Amino acid sequence: MCCQFCFSLCSALSLELSAQNPSSVQKDAAAVNTLQVAIQALGGNSAVLGINDSVITGTLTPTKGSWMQPATFVWKTSGQEFRYEMQFQSSTQVFASGHGRPVVSKKAGVKPLFYHIVYGALPFHVPALVLLSKVADPDTALANAGPGAALGKAAAKVQVNTGTDKPTLSVTQQLWYIDAGSGLPLRWNIERPKTRTWLRGLT
Repeated sequence: MCCQFCFSLCSALSLELSAQNPSSVQKDAAAVNTLQVAIQALGGNSAVLGINDSVITGTLTPTKGSWMQPATFVWKTSGQEFRYEMQFQSSTQVFASGHGRPVVSKKAGVKPLFYHIVYGALPFHVPALVLLSKVADPDTALANAGPGAALGKAAAKVQVNTGTDKPTLSVTQQLWYIDAGSGLPLRWNIERPKTRTWLRGLT
């Protein structure tokens, strides 16, 4: 599957997410229904479960004030593994899952990363895969975050929190905007994993 598209990221990938009670994992019925409608709009469970790998190319166009730089990219996934290549104006960056040992390759060389970094590298370019996994995951809480708007369209917002410990929650929160008409995902906000934040959570 190859697609060419242009998308924008919110400045600093800011969140509208509220804190989750670490002692409970609940799936709100309205939130589950919203995500199931989205999955159906994207082809349905059978079609999604048949996706084993993906290749997508595109252009990254940051919003005003974003920390990101313009770039082109090639993102590849195979099962749980991924290789995300970003071509900037003067350099190339590769982020790979490394079979449980994630690394990033830049001009300065290859650098190993903490494993929690992969929590922010889900295959969001195949949103149905992410949504189906979150609906089925017993450790993921889903909450109706009320109405909203994205890309000029009315949307239903669903908050997604995975895990029950604070370090995991700090890097797995997502906020999805689902088109109220078509059921298709319009936008998602995630929190970019930070090494220092993770380490503080473990102390």
